[in-house]
Amino acid sequence: MPFRLAHLALALLLGIGAARLDAHANWRPASLEAGVAGDRLWVELRFDLPAYALGLPPDEAKEAEMERAMADDARLGEVLSNLGATLPRLVTVEVDGRRLPLRLVERPVLADFRPLPREDDGQLAHPMLALVRFDTKAPAGANACRVRLDALLGPAVARLRLAPDRLEFVSTGPGDWSDEVPFVGPPRSGLATAIDFGRRGFGHVIPDGWDHALFMLTLLLGAGTVRAALGRSLAFTLGHSATLALVWTGLLASPGPWIEVAIAASIALAAVIAWNPARTPLLPSLGIALTFGLLHGLGFAAAARMPTDDGLAVVHGLLGFNLGVETAQLLILAAAGAALALGAGKPWHEVRVRRPAVALCLAGGLWLLAERV
Repeated sequence: MPFRLAHLALALLLGIGAARLDAHANWRPASLEAGVAGDRLWVELRFDLPAYALGLPPDEAKEAEMERAMADDARLGEVLSNLGATLPRLVTVEVDGRRLPLRLVERPVLADFRPLPREDDGQLAHPMLALVRFDTKAPAGANACRVRLDALLGPAVARLRLAPDRLEFVSTGPGDWSDEVPFVGPPRSGLATAIDFGRRGFGHVIPDGWDHALFMLTLLLGAGTVRAALGRSLAFTLGHSATLALVWTGLLASPGPWIEVAIAASIALAAVIAWNPARTPLLPSLGIALTFGLLHGLGFAAAARMPTDDGLAVVHGLLGFNLGVETAQLLILAAAGAALALGAGKPWHEVRVRRPAVALCLAGGLWLLAERV
């Protein structure tokens, strides 16, 4: 029967999504910045100290275990005192195929990680990110540089300032090498920046952001027509573009881990709203999509870092990133819409296709919420 085909297509879409619902578990990747000053190459590394103290990658460390590790002064003090011996083995900077020996010049101390009161509930919370600085001699006549962080430090974002007036952004997976960045070269063009961030925006939704993809599916399920679905998608895009721009330009602080919990909650809430779309008029539904877009934009900002010291780079990056996200969203709407169109208008479609799909979205949102709380 037609509705069975629709069920199969929707189950496939949601099943793929469920396998990737933890795609943002690493909301706080390690970050590395490197540059040249005179004959020295300097490196700044920020990494997840609680997970490191446990000897685990950030996505494998449990919250309760990290809290205990951060509260143990003796254990944490030993970890910090050993950074000079352990970290240089986990950070690799290679110039023209030759590994550079890194010298630790600054590291955090125990007092930096004493608990601080949280603004929302007054409870104590430990600072999470550790900052260390290295330097090394920059080889004369160097051509290109690449970096790698050990898998223990998790995925990384690197900013390389290897030539005047030029900043290169590169990302690496856990234990992977970054692309090579030349020391000498022309400033990056606006088109190259837009294309690069367009790829990132698309990839942040497909395949890495199935929580966002699941949210888009709830928007479609709550819309009565294709036109209404596209309108909600546009409102959602306007919302996430606004908050992403505010964070990238430094006008709004980058969000903490709470944003991933809020995004999971928004999926469940959107599914509840989509259960009976007849009760949600057009303008309020667009307002809801816009509001959720503002929230999801903070999630995008936490995952895709942008330099704030180059206004044109921010503009080009924003255009490219949002175009990539919107393209991915439209593909999701097209695929899900095609599945939902099977049997549309039949008496059984509402009970056997649309509402079961909404229920699956609700279950996915609640499961993801439980994982992130």
